[in-house]
Amino acid sequence: METSHIKLAGIQSDLGILIGNPNAPVTLVEYINVRCPFCKQWFFDSKDLLANYRNTGKIKQLIKLYDKESPGLQMGNVMHRFIPTINSEDTLKVMELIYQTQDEWGNLAQVEQLEKIAAFAENTLQLTPQDVEEQQIAIIREAEKAGIQFVPTMIVNSHIFDQKIESDKLQHWLDEAYHQALSSR
Repeated sequence: METSHIKLAGIQSDLGILIGNPNAPVTLVEYINVRCPFCKQWFFDSKDLLANYRNTGKIKQLIKLYDKESPGLQMGNVMHRFIPTINSEDTLKVMELIYQTQDEWGNLAQVEQLEKIAAFAENTLQLTPQDVEEQQIAIIREAEKAGIQFVPTMIVNSHIFDQKIESDKLQHWLDEAYHQALSSR
């Protein structure tokens, strides 16, 4: 994954869905789209590891649901409206449900029939739409300004990576960031 064009300075720490203790010393930023199979892979492959780091107070996750214009990802844009933005436990449960059913809803409609995705979220998954339009627009602008082009894109400190990161390397970077944060206090 080519990352030299990404400008970290433009990434806001208060824009997105916060998962974990807001006072955790390390922030893992995640640009994702729930229709993307690679984002799904990242979610499930990193789930236990990230839960361990969150539960020990070392990290917080800042999830930025990135609406993309690509026809293959527009269905995810619709699902983003149904992900709770406040309670992190609910957020993760809903995201897991959405990812588990991705093959069902992801093939429901052509781009011109996206209302079928919303109906699936409401009727089948029993999800409630959230008022997230302003946040979604802000995330798109931020990502474009920072040069984030692909999902998933994750950032911890100055390390930028995608779902292909090996667990050992991710642990190393998270531990490194945690120790740097502690030593700078």
